[in-house]
Amino acid sequence: RSRACERGGYSGLGFVFSEDDPYCGIDLDHVHDLETRQFEPWARELINRLDSYSELSQSGTGVHIIVRAKVPGIRRRKGDTEIYDAGRYFCMTGQRLNGMPRTVEERQAVLSEIHSEFLGKDESASSVPPLSITIPVALSDSELLKKAASAKNGATFSALWRGDWQCQ
Repeated sequence: RSRACERGGYSGLGFVFSEDDPYCGIDLDHVHDLETRQFEPWARELINRLDSYSELSQSGTGVHIIVRAKVPGIRRRKGDTEIYDAGRYFCMTGQRLNGMPRTVEERQAVLSEIHSEFLGKDESASSVPPLSITIPVALSDSELLKKAASAKNGATFSALWRGDWQCQ
């Protein structure tokens, strides 16, 4: 966490990937053993290949890698591997992996290889639709707000909805 975040009383930092930036996030879930502090071999290989800013996720069992690149297809997820360049948010921990750069590196060629290897061809039936597709919701606005407020993180949602973005 940054000192500014801690001085300001905020609970953390995050980054939103958008069409307006050159960044891409790779999210690997369930790849780090908290007891042994070891990574799944396939995940360690991928982290080393990307060789860019990498940190443990909030759970401590996942990894976030940030690179300068664009996803070379429409598939974004398969199993415990997700790759996004827009429409997603990473909670940042600042727990950078040992030996990894402090900077976000340009990795388009490597990301294209990894995308092909891990996510396969875009024609697959498991492809995720582009984020620009509108999916109708069968709830009214008030029903949707009530559902969000009663979710597991409902108190946080309600505070943000009221504009209370500062930590108490």
